[in-house]
Amino acid sequence: MGDPAYQVRALSRLLDIHDDGDTQAKINESLQKALDDMAERQQNGEKAKASLVITVAMEAHAKGVAVTLGHELKLPKRPPAKTEFFVDDDNTLTTKNPRQREMFGGKAMAPHANSSAG
Repeated sequence: MGDPAYQVRALSRLLDIHDDGDTQAKINESLQKALDDMAERQQNGEKAKASLVITVAMEAHAKGVAVTLGHELKLPKRPPAKTEFFVDDDNTLTTKNPRQREMFGGKAMAPHANSSAG
């Protein structure tokens, strides 16, 4: 029988010693990222859902067993940002509604620095 001090009988022990604990640290970071994301979504009234999958792969060979630990964090995709624009008579995007009449005369919005970039 082997020395109990060196035996790995629990996943928690394997996580502690695999890759000098670096894998466990990365898994913990992913867990915290998932919790932070879910908390932010809850505060915004969104559904909160995530999954953290830990994979333990083992391969036996003549000298022992090679153990590979991996993990994958799945968070819901965030919807892309969306901004509404109008199309003017020149078929160009604009922030001013060309169909809206002005109630009072005034200065137009200053052109953007890259307005000549097209």
